[in-house]
Amino acid sequence: MKFSEMPYERPDMSALKEQFAALTERLQNAPDYAAARAANRAARQPDERRAAERARREQEKKRRTVIGVVCAAAAAVVLLVVLGVVLLRGSGTNDKPDTPEVEVPKLVGMKLEDINPDDYPELKIDLNGVTYDYNDEYEKGYVYEQTPKAGEMVKGGRVRTISLKVSLGKENNLMPDLAGQSEANAMSQLKAMNLGLNVRREEESSDTVPAGSVTRTDPAAETELQEGQSVTVYVSLGSGKMPELKNQSKENAKSILDAMNLNLRITYLEEESDDIASGNVTRTVPASDSQLSRGQQVTVYVSKGSGKVTVPPVTGLSVRDAIDLLTENDLKYEIKRVYSDTDEKDRVVRQSEAANSKVAKDTIVTLEVSDGPEPTEAPTEAPTTAPTEPEPTTESSESGD
Repeated sequence: MKFSEMPYERPDMSALKEQFAALTERLQNAPDYAAARAANRAARQPDERRAAERARREQEKKRRTVIGVVCAAAAAVVLLVVLGVVLLRGSGTNDKPDTPEVEVPKLVGMKLEDINPDDYPELKIDLNGVTYDYNDEYEKGYVYEQTPKAGEMVKGGRVRTISLKVSLGKENNLMPDLAGQSEANAMSQLKAMNLGLNVRREEESSDTVPAGSVTRTDPAAETELQEGQSVTVYVSLGSGKMPELKNQSKENAKSILDAMNLNLRITYLEEESDDIASGNVTRTVPASDSQLSRGQQVTVYVSKGSGKVTVPPVTGLSVRDAIDLLTENDLKYEIKRVYSDTDEKDRVVRQSEAANSKVAKDTIVTLEVSDGPEPTEAPTEAPTTAPTEPEPTTESSESGD
């Protein structure tokens, strides 16, 4: 039977509708699998993060362990090298002899101002770190204690510092005379008075007291001080006058002016000078010994060399060499030809400017150049006349008959 001839049965639509409705109801009542899967994944994530964190910590621990081992090995190598050097030095491989020991001199009982560190080249005498205190046995200004003590043997070569304690005399509340002392020593003495003084520091210029030393105090020396009293210590800035800088190098001049601590506004200008070497100071404005004020404008003139040139000696040279030499020294020339029986032709006989004299640039130097001996003219011969024979004279003679 052909397909086209097969009987067609119409489906039962009501039954299909019922089946579709039942399927729809089942789907609506089914659990949300996607949501469940997402929830399940979220629940697993903390465990995964904890596992990753544990793995990272284990890796970091291993890395630190490796670094520690490497550092320990490096330290061991350095230690071995240092130990080897020490052993080599101890075994006498170092040819330099050990620094000899010297005996510490006795400085106790000496006046501080009489101690000259240069008298003890093997040791370092610390005069800036002196400490002061009252002492009933030693007069003011005398050393009453030293460290190390006299007679001890110490390494020489200024390796060991000798520290000093200086007496303030018997204890009193009088302002000490600090003028001329270093700022550090002055402050140390005031502190040693144990009066809780309110010490204030001021600066001022001084023509007589070196920079950094005390010029005066307020109250003045020998004044009775009270506990907690205010005291002013004036420290020298050095001279407030313009120093003499002529012939100083530019660098030295700058250092000297900066050391005045006046915050000067310095201008450097160049000028020609015949007597000051190039690079050195020729003059200043204001001039030396002028009083300076803080922040003042100062002009320093620096030599750029002479504006004159030296005339070279050219006498006896060929005219070409002489011209070249004058030109090289910024001089001009003119030639004057002269006859000379002693100088060959084209040799300089004389020069108008003396050799090694100082003249302005572009000065004209006249060169007298030999033209050789003066030529002599042949003598002209005077015309000669032939001698004339005397004419015979006719003598008349008379004869007697």
